[in-house]
Amino acid sequence: MEVMQKLAPKLGIDNPQVISEAIELIRNINGKRLGNLTEIHKYIMCMDIAASKLGSKFNYDAAYKTLGTKKSHYNRQCTMVKNVLQMKDQKSIHEICIQLSCEQVNKTAEQLLNKYKECDVLDRDFNHPQYSVTAVWTICRLNKLPIKKSDFLSLSTLTSQQWNKMEIEFTKFAEENGFKADNIIRFPKSTTTINNMTVFLILARRYAGEVGRFAKHFAHPNVGLFNHIRGISVVHGNLNELSPRVRTYIEDNVTLCQPEKVHICDGTDNENSHLLQLLQQQGTIVPLPKYQNCWLARTNPADVARMESRTFICTDKRAETIPTTKDGIKGSLGNWMSPRDMDQAVKDRFTGCMRGRTMYVVPFSMGPIGSPLSKIGVELTDSAYVVASMRVMTRIGQKVLALLADNSEFVKCLHSVGTPANGVVEKASWPCDPERTIILQKPQNNEIVSYGSGYGGNSLLGKKCFALRIGSTIAKREGWLAEHMLILGITSPNGKKRYIAAAFPSACGKTNLAMMTPTLPGYKIECVGDDIAWMRFDQTGQLRAINPENGFFGVAPGTSMKTNPNAMKTVFKNTIFTNVASTSDGGVFWEGMEDELTDGVQITDWLGNPWKMGESKTPAAHPNSRFCSPADQCPIIDPNWEAAEGVPIDAILFGGRRPQGVPLVYEAMNWEHGVFIGAAMRSEATAAAEHKGKIIMHDPFAMRPFFGFGENSRVLQWILRRIENEDCASQSPVGFIPKNGALNMEGLKEAVDFDQLFNVDKGFWTKEVAEIEKYFDEQVGSDLPENIAKQLNALKNRVEKM
Repeated sequence: MEVMQKLAPKLGIDNPQVISEAIELIRNINGKRLGNLTEIHKYIMCMDIAASKLGSKFNYDAAYKTLGTKKSHYNRQCTMVKNVLQMKDQKSIHEICIQLSCEQVNKTAEQLLNKYKECDVLDRDFNHPQYSVTAVWTICRLNKLPIKKSDFLSLSTLTSQQWNKMEIEFTKFAEENGFKADNIIRFPKSTTTINNMTVFLILARRYAGEVGRFAKHFAHPNVGLFNHIRGISVVHGNLNELSPRVRTYIEDNVTLCQPEKVHICDGTDNENSHLLQLLQQQGTIVPLPKYQNCWLARTNPADVARMESRTFICTDKRAETIPTTKDGIKGSLGNWMSPRDMDQAVKDRFTGCMRGRTMYVVPFSMGPIGSPLSKIGVELTDSAYVVASMRVMTRIGQKVLALLADNSEFVKCLHSVGTPANGVVEKASWPCDPERTIILQKPQNNEIVSYGSGYGGNSLLGKKCFALRIGSTIAKREGWLAEHMLILGITSPNGKKRYIAAAFPSACGKTNLAMMTPTLPGYKIECVGDDIAWMRFDQTGQLRAINPENGFFGVAPGTSMKTNPNAMKTVFKNTIFTNVASTSDGGVFWEGMEDELTDGVQITDWLGNPWKMGESKTPAAHPNSRFCSPADQCPIIDPNWEAAEGVPIDAILFGGRRPQGVPLVYEAMNWEHGVFIGAAMRSEATAAAEHKGKIIMHDPFAMRPFFGFGENSRVLQWILRRIENEDCASQSPVGFIPKNGALNMEGLKEAVDFDQLFNVDKGFWTKEVAEIEKYFDEQVGSDLPENIAKQLNALKNRVEKM
């Protein structure tokens, strides 16, 4: 078994026969519940037992450390496993009574166990011997028969502590249902007036609350008699499938957040249907009958975008997070918080924040499951909207949990929509706490904490928080790159395919470019991803990239059949729309869809108000409204978009919204110059974050917030020619630009002024260089790499010589 083979070296096992013996032991206990033991507990303990049997070495200290348990606790659990292995067939109550000479309680004990089974709402395994043994012991005890408890314990797999708790439960149940001395009840046979299902429902309704409340009073946090954690019922999922690290993470945050119940997500269609139904009942989403399995969510108007001003990186030293700015200058490259302040912020906000709510446990993979380029996370959230969206944007469920079975590390993601300090929730269908919203990342612990917002960028923690902020710190440690880049494949008419990565700020057209329909004949574009790229060099020196996401979280306004027909063909199935307008025919609307609107259809804006085209003064859809759609629905999804090894990258583009002054496209003179171009990027602010107004902002590598596109195929064609080293470029002070006539203009409906597109104006660039120099001086200061400073000086000198 693969997991055992991985564990063997850690446990000091060098005898292959131990593994073979342990595998046989595992087969013998499969299907039997062993208290709260996880699969990895069973593997290690069976290896321990096998090593003892064969006289082989076994490192107990390593076992304790791997399981995160103490020696005494480990020994008790291992004894339980040994007892089950030594046990033969399950003894019936009749056999137990004969063995212990208490045949007189046989029938009554059977009645007690049968009634206990009828009232069970926790789906427990009654094949375990402890239930039969405890039922007999309970009746003997209530009737004061002279039987020793030790005789019963010898027939059970329970520890003394577990036995005591089960004894209390059975005794209470027996007394409440008439199983007392001199008052032994007899059950009537079934009649035609009450069927079995009715009896079950009545009993379940009557006793479920009592059993749940009783479970919460257990002294030990996780006794295996119930599927619960720290006294909180697990209503979906199996605790035994959690690794010790995952379980400890959940336990700690159950104690902190105090949810009413816990739901371990499996990612199945049935689970998703249940969550969507729940969200509909809560008023969070409404169905869109015009489309297949599509839904519309309207948020609190105060919760509509990423909150960059409330986003912090937590490190011991400020300089580890952000550059040292010039005295008196406020930094714009991120926010720092000390570990002490982070701990206080978490305590102030998260203590009891999930009372009355469900804590959802979402195991997810960023990147194809099992790819060496992928990473695993576990998000705890009290938002079913987040779970439904994470199912689209990442790979979630059982397969991911299986990857954590060896107790490996994962990125910890804690999220709550929060509750305002005054306890008043403005919009019941979208609870949030905008006044106290905070998003924290602690790279040292691979930890993300987000509170107060349900909006995608703040709550779908696999996205910007993990994929870029924490991802970039993991990448730095491990020697790879986490970048805010789309990935597309482009095939030329001669059949040669290249892959290109491109960094644009959010809402600057990444999705449109990634899904472009080329206007040039013979060219084909295929989409790998529209937002994030994880890249590393392979053993041959080839740069490769994966899209760590599983879906598209695109900006809706501006997306149309004219600008992005492939996106429009993607989003109208299995999609969650947020803050777009709705139409009276059961569909959606946003700015850009005017030509798709049917005559006579009425529009309701994102705030729920009537909206009329040409009359209403406010947008129908919020400028940052979104669609959340599965990537595999894209009609031009690349066949290698989930390749475990990634796709080979041949060119990297940097771009943004610049209304004037910057050539349409230019090529870096060398690698260092390319890095400088990325570091010096400037772009118009967008609606994706909380910034207002169309100001030009510095946005290095389109990462500042994160630590008619078909004609652009003409630009991509020129880039492909440059990859092949064609002589189609001339040098300018800012880089290589297309030679006159090198950019294919055939078939354009409007005349294009080539000179204006590629004009490099000395006055503009003198000012541009000064702005870049000022930015580096004020925001980066002494942290600016020497090579970047050299590139800036070189650009300055070239511009001065124009």
